[in-house]
Order: sequence, then C-alpha cells, then structure tokens
Amino acid sequence: MFPEEWPAILKRCDTDLELVEICEDLDRLTTDMEKAKSNTAFMSENLKADVLGSIEALEQEIRERMLLA
Repeated sequence: MFPEEWPAILKRCDTDLELVEICEDLDRLTTDMEKAKSNTAFMSENLKADVLGSIEALEQEIRERMLLA
C-alpha cells in the first residue's frame, strides 16, 4: 500500500489522532480480507467488494492527510 511512506505515516501518527484511527481501520479491514482469503465462508462476495471499496477509500484518506502535512 505505502511501503516507502510508512515511516512518515507512523511519524505523523504521533501527532494526528485522526490518522491513527484511519490506519487502525485500514489494518482491521486488511485483516478481515486475509481471513476471507483463507476461509471463503467468512465473507460473501458482496461484502468483499464493500470491504475492498472501504480499503481504497481509507488509502485515499491517508494520502490526502499526508499531503496536508
């Protein structure tokens, strides 16, 4: 997602609580997607599409917050 940007994102999390929340949400959804890959009964295809959309939106929010830094 953001391999080169993670150090800067983590540093910004020290002072940006909203960014922390966004990153936590992203982590939670990414974990859910990993569970869905290993257990097809964990998540329907429609829900997977919704989760992927949410992940993309959170990624965009992170990008926008980092541009505002």
